[in-house]
Amino acid sequence: MGKRRTGVTVRDINRWLAQGFGSGVEGLYKPWLRVSDVPSKGRSRRVRGLKSGRVHHLLSDLEYAIFLMAEYSTLIVDIREQFPLLPYGSTEVIAADMGVRHPIYPESVTPVVMSHDFVLTMSDKATDQTPLAISAKYQWNEAAKNKRMLEKLEIERRFATKVGRTNWKLVTDANFDPMVVSNLDWLHYGMRHDLPKEYRQIAPCLLPLLRGLDYQERRLSAVLTDLEKIPDLRGLSPTIAFKVAAWMGHLPLDLASEIRPRKIVKEMHATRDIAELPHVA
Repeated sequence: MGKRRTGVTVRDINRWLAQGFGSGVEGLYKPWLRVSDVPSKGRSRRVRGLKSGRVHHLLSDLEYAIFLMAEYSTLIVDIREQFPLLPYGSTEVIAADMGVRHPIYPESVTPVVMSHDFVLTMSDKATDQTPLAISAKYQWNEAAKNKRMLEKLEIERRFATKVGRTNWKLVTDANFDPMVVSNLDWLHYGMRHDLPKEYRQIAPCLLPLLRGLDYQERRLSAVLTDLEKIPDLRGLSPTIAFKVAAWMGHLPLDLASEIRPRKIVKEMHATRDIAELPHVA
């Protein structure tokens, strides 16, 4: 692993499986594909998860948007990206049943280990606790005209429902408000899985403190400056405290309006859970 996957052999696949790629849960999960394994146009990234505490390998801006929504959701407890469709060979059987060619690795005759972009584990609060497999695609109106891509998506869908025993969704960039994604990105940045417990303890108390500062009528930067003077926050970063409280759902923020230090904050809880995004196809 760690180089572009060309000329792959079955021996390579068996070695990667033996090394644990594509297995594990939560912080111990090892993605089947990593950023270094796949050609990139500069939009892939490694992001440490708040839920898992591990580094997630995300191969596009769309995957990052899905990741942020899944991180923010209270109905999702584990996020596994680049999830392989195993056992090896099962997707070949599906392709044969469909009468279509199975993908092979570049410069090789070896069948590809296909993968879901994500498999999400639902919490016991979810109405449907079946794991959710997600395939992410850009510009669906154009992509839907690509017959070969539709064939590969159908292999994924059939695997998910018949072999993987998961629900399956196709998610596109049209499912997301760019401002919501931008705000979740800002809130997520700078937070850590292992933040001091004091941030979580103060989070439920932050809304009354903010309303006491008339925070809806002022720029967030000025409000954060005033928060520094409050004894309850002594020793804590006001910015991180604000982000933690917002991320935990204690601040009813309008995620469709820009949330930045230079902006006036608006209240209106406007969130969408990734599990509730409409099915595209």
